Amino acid sequence: MMMFLLSDASKKKRYAVLAIYTTPHNHCSTPHFTEKGKLGTPTAKEWPREAIITRSSFPNFPAHSLKKFNPYLSGEALDFVHLCLRYDPKKRVGSRQALSHPYIKSSYTKSRILQPVHNNK
Repeated sequence: MMMFLLSDASKKKRYAVLAIYTTPHNHCSTPHFTEKGKLGTPTAKEWPREAIITRSSFPNFPAHSLKKFNPYLSGEALDFVHLCLRYDPKKRVGSRQALSHPYIKSSYTKSRILQPVHNNK
């Protein structure tokens, strides 16, 4: 398990928090993503009731705004990313919902009308 390969205790704890919420193939569960504490520690409301490990056994890492890491993200883009990165898989956006999100829809429904080169004067 990757959790045991990490050297310092705080990284192990951060990884363990995300391991509770994410699937093995989810990019959010990798130490690279959690290393800088971008997601923060889940709040008491976000902590799963059925979790074996208590929330109080982990240090509190504040979540950072995604705008801080990429100030050029639009409001729709931020909303989309927040929906995709929710800790609780039941609250995370599904594939059909993701494809119908305004941020995604706008990127593939905009059509450009191209004029043939020979009509340009």
